[in-house]
Amino acid sequence: MKRIPYFIVLFLLSNCASNSTQLTVYEAADRAPAVEMSTSTYADFQAAITNFDLREASRLADEKSEIQFVQGLEQLRQGNFEVAVAVLQTVYKTTQDPWIKNHSFSTINDLWFYQSRWNNILSFNVNRDEDTPEYEELVLVRRYSTGAAEQYLFPDNKLVLPLKKSLSGSPVVKVKINGKTKKFWVDTHASPSVVASDLALKAGLKFNPEEVGQAGTATSKKVNIVPAIIEELQIGGLTIRNHPVIVIDKRDLEFKLLGIRVIKIDGIIGWNAIQNMRLTIDYEKNLLSIEKSVPADNPGRNLYWLEAPIVELQTANGSSLNFGLDTGANATSAFAGILPKINVTEFKTGHSMIGGAGGMEKVEDRIIPEISFRLGDRVLDFRNLYVHPAKDTDMLITRDGILGINIVEDRRLIIDAANGICRIE
Repeated sequence: MKRIPYFIVLFLLSNCASNSTQLTVYEAADRAPAVEMSTSTYADFQAAITNFDLREASRLADEKSEIQFVQGLEQLRQGNFEVAVAVLQTVYKTTQDPWIKNHSFSTINDLWFYQSRWNNILSFNVNRDEDTPEYEELVLVRRYSTGAAEQYLFPDNKLVLPLKKSLSGSPVVKVKINGKTKKFWVDTHASPSVVASDLALKAGLKFNPEEVGQAGTATSKKVNIVPAIIEELQIGGLTIRNHPVIVIDKRDLEFKLLGIRVIKIDGIIGWNAIQNMRLTIDYEKNLLSIEKSVPADNPGRNLYWLEAPIVELQTANGSSLNFGLDTGANATSAFAGILPKINVTEFKTGHSMIGGAGGMEKVEDRIIPEISFRLGDRVLDFRNLYVHPAKDTDMLITRDGILGINIVEDRRLIIDAANGICRIE
């Protein structure tokens, strides 16, 4: 099945890697990152776009549609989704470039999915042939469009909830799903939220097993998914009504070692919930704080969303790298596409066990002995950073790596999607 243009469950439990990466975090004023950016330039406009270097893409743009496409992506990066959609719709209608037209179409659908604009997506895709795989991929949107509008009912004060770590290190918190108490993972790289099939039945979720699609995972495996809506999801004093989720067979959310089940996931609070709150993961005190995001002027935005949450890291010379934010991954890692961008020539070799919905896989890696990046006012100093082979996807942006939950350790991670904030304290 082809990738769903608006469908962002691309890495459900992405990159739950087991490796020997060591990380030290310190204030940026202490010393500068040790890595320098390569002086290589992009071959063309498309290469600059896929690396999300909008300044360079703007310089390389020759056609009006290329200039407008960059403008639309910049509005997206700044969180101005309505403006971004308007610009990209103009590009989609007027461009003669099939690559720009295709990615304008996909990005518009992605943005509407992010905003739960189900009817907009259906109208935009109305001419799809019912016999094509692309039409069948609208199964989620068709189901979600039948439900009432989603609601977030925040308490007056900040919620502070006890937090536990899963065996893989991911944050786990108690929730109530239609009145039944369970423990859900908090995974920024899963979207929509996920419910295991056995819990979906017990909690009375209404879903049609015939409305089945597929999603890729962190491995080469694919899993079947069925759309559903949780009538009421309670996370402490926060109540979410009519929350879109996907149901996955419980067997695909179990992980075994030597035939013995070591992890069972009942559900996941995914990005489509996290994007609507200000979240603080405090691994020093094992607490999860949730509050309503308050709009703020933030010229230093470093978190944006394009098919997945992406954090901008900086090298010593201020150049940007794009790392996916994945609290479901226990280790930060890089992808092979980062190598031409950094001046690292010496590597070790090793392997990782990558886990996702559907199982585990062994991956052969290169290992960077020492490298540092800047995240806001913090420096992330890595020893033995694993570099996985490039994953073939249809995503517009080629990510340079994944920021896993090990960036927190005994610190706090603040995520505020509305204001474009990802910060370590």
